[in-house]
Amino acid sequence: MHTIPSNHNLYLMGDYHQGFIELIYNLEAMPPNTSLIILGDYDAYEAKDLVDLATIAEKHQVVMYLMRGNHDNPKYWQDRKFSEQLKNAWFNLLEDIDLIVYRDLKLIAVSGAVSVDRTCLRFDNGHCWPKEEGIPKDSVQQIKKLGKCDILLTHTGIIDGITVKNHFIDTYASTDENLINDIQEERRVIEKLQITSGCTKHYFGHFHQSWSADKFGVKYKCLGICEIQKVSS
Repeated sequence: MHTIPSNHNLYLMGDYHQGFIELIYNLEAMPPNTSLIILGDYDAYEAKDLVDLATIAEKHQVVMYLMRGNHDNPKYWQDRKFSEQLKNAWFNLLEDIDLIVYRDLKLIAVSGAVSVDRTCLRFDNGHCWPKEEGIPKDSVQQIKKLGKCDILLTHTGIIDGITVKNHFIDTYASTDENLINDIQEERRVIEKLQITSGCTKHYFGHFHQSWSADKFGVKYKCLGICEIQKVSS
């Protein structure tokens, strides 16, 4: 659990993907006393990638909270001894399912996603973790224990019009027989997380585009790469 000081401004940011220039621009535009939750995908394959981000956070005096994306080595988030060593006043690795309190708001963060290229491109470079990179299997049960929240943060989500069965996914599914079923199951889990959490707002990244919708009493927002969103209480 993390408590963000009530005198802080709270922002969310979409996938990082080594967007160094965009990140610095965002940080320099932020007011003093700011906390920033990044929704994942730093392309953090080695510990050095995270150390560099911790250095940037301290230099710009912005408190960063990093969710894990599907392009990030899970061991750095799931090894709590490592994450505690890396933690400082300006930098935190969120657990795969974590609770954040900000003023009168309760936020629940759920990391991870299925990678369409999990047995292809990144596997050749040793940058793929098919067994660990997805949403935790017990995420719905864990959210039940945490109780209702105001805002749900996930790395992946559901965008109207983007179907599981499409040419892009089919390209990878030809060499990954379980891919379609795993993505369909992931969507079912996302829907359960929304219902179980009772959230009225849901933010996610993963799709590299800016999209929003309002339905069934929930405001949905997908943040594009390095896109910023201010959180208001």
